[in-house]
Amino acid sequence: MDFSNQLFDNASLGIDCVLEQGCQIFAAHWKPLVIITFLRILSISGTFFILALFTFHVTSAYIQQKLVSSIAEIMPNNSRYLLDYSVGVSGASRLLLNGNYYTDNQNGADDSDIDAKFIIIVMALVVLWTFAISLVISIFDGAMYHALAQIYAGSAPSPIKSVERGFAKKWNVYGFKLLYSCAIIGLMAVYIGVIIGLASVQASFSVRIRVSIALFVVLMIPRVLLSAICVAVIPAIVVEGKSAVQGFKRSLILSKKFICFILCSELSYRVVFWIAAIVLDLILGFNGFLFGFLGKIALLIVMITFEPM
Repeated sequence: MDFSNQLFDNASLGIDCVLEQGCQIFAAHWKPLVIITFLRILSISGTFFILALFTFHVTSAYIQQKLVSSIAEIMPNNSRYLLDYSVGVSGASRLLLNGNYYTDNQNGADDSDIDAKFIIIVMALVVLWTFAISLVISIFDGAMYHALAQIYAGSAPSPIKSVERGFAKKWNVYGFKLLYSCAIIGLMAVYIGVIIGLASVQASFSVRIRVSIALFVVLMIPRVLLSAICVAVIPAIVVEGKSAVQGFKRSLILSKKFICFILCSELSYRVVFWIAAIVLDLILGFNGFLFGFLGKIALLIVMITFEPM
């Protein structure tokens, strides 16, 4: 299924042609594409829910310890008798001092130990959340590009087969996304480093603001160019079976003659759906919250479906 050369050699002549072709594809094959998008949203929501439950289970004990410890610290000594009287159980207040939530040094662990453990757990949970959600997104990104490749090849896409293909290529797609994210983080680190260095230079506040804005614009140029160059990486991985690094090289070869066209198409896509969102909100906003919410969900599904096109 190597259609990349043919697609780029016979690229649309204008942005209007791109939007028109996208609308034609969506009109002819909206059902399987929307099914893949719906499965994507459902999978992300399910992953989010499972991670939220796991996070609550892991962090609840530490949160309870800190909460009860804080209450015990601010509670006057004679107020524990009021607590005993309130609950009707003699010695109930001792739970704040000698029960399962006891956090004093007599148990061999001070507040700094608990805080250090909690910070480590939070960092591990952030990594877990990022990894799990990114992996799910990688699966369905691959599935959507596989379905579109089938459409361009002249066959009807199968959501199940496309998801299976996306699942088979998930690690390569995830590897590309990881490298792409590292590149973006590197650019932002350079910008932050320059801003920190600028803070030590003797200059007025207005000069620093102007220089910061100029540096941000300059650093946005490689960010935008990188997004245009990488536009064909995932299709190369999923359709042609390339690795993450090979997919980047392949995308560079295919897109280097169309950088400006890709950027203009991407901008036009964003502007069109931004205007559509405003119009839809104005139309459905007068019909109550439910219609407005359903309209935004429908627009989100269409946006996600259109983006790979």
